[in-house]
Amino acid sequence: MQKFYVLGTCAGVAENGYTLSGVLKHNDKYLLVDAGGGMQILRQLKLSGLRVGDIHDVFISHKHIDHLLGLIPFIRKILTLIRLNEYEGKLNIYCDKEIKEIVDYIIKTTFHDSFQEVYKETVIYHLIEDGQEYELIGYKMKIVDTYSIASVQFGFEIELENNKNLFYLGDVPCALQNYDKVKNADWVLHECFYTSEKNKITELVSKVHSTVEDVCKKMNQLEIKNLILWHTLDYEIETRKQRFLAEGKDFFDGNLYVPDDLDVIDLD
Repeated sequence: MQKFYVLGTCAGVAENGYTLSGVLKHNDKYLLVDAGGGMQILRQLKLSGLRVGDIHDVFISHKHIDHLLGLIPFIRKILTLIRLNEYEGKLNIYCDKEIKEIVDYIIKTTFHDSFQEVYKETVIYHLIEDGQEYELIGYKMKIVDTYSIASVQFGFEIELENNKNLFYLGDVPCALQNYDKVKNADWVLHECFYTSEKNKITELVSKVHSTVEDVCKKMNQLEIKNLILWHTLDYEIETRKQRFLAEGKDFFDGNLYVPDDLDVIDLD
């Protein structure tokens, strides 16, 4: 069984939805992909029918708050479960070294002393670099540099069952350096801030984020089979799916997904 649970689809400081986070499920194993921006991650997991205690692997793409800060309450919950004898094994976090430094500092300065040793004993950091390979949740994962101009940022390629693959490209447009890697991919998770309408907010982010047309044209040229658009502005979120699909169908020939928070995507 291969599924992707969409915990949050929004970007930045969102008021109308949770920020970017998802869980990749492979049989009875789970990978948390970014953690969103806050305490709501615990609620999103619960509403998705997922147990924090079942998750032992986390990937954090970069240090921006809408991807990272949810990791803090997530770790806090796991440390509590450990003290209650309700969590077995270690928690593996795959991230850049700067993220480890940030999380270490927050935990050292804000967590009760009783959690410090449990944290040191339980949480294992795997410091990632471009091209590194890992085996986790029954998959092979290869780290991909996203070539972000805003901060150090990584995505990944995962080999799914049946000789299929999935790319997560962080929250920046697919870089030219990654075209050959991504070409002909079965699944791509790609940021997409807005449709082609222009307003004050879209002008502010036009250099670092994409429109539906931008993404769909590029992914169509790369012959992507299944494209998931997320990391969007929460502007008129109630009509987001309708608007994004209406624009995207003119530029993308494959299967186009515009999930809402708490949607589940079948990858089989």
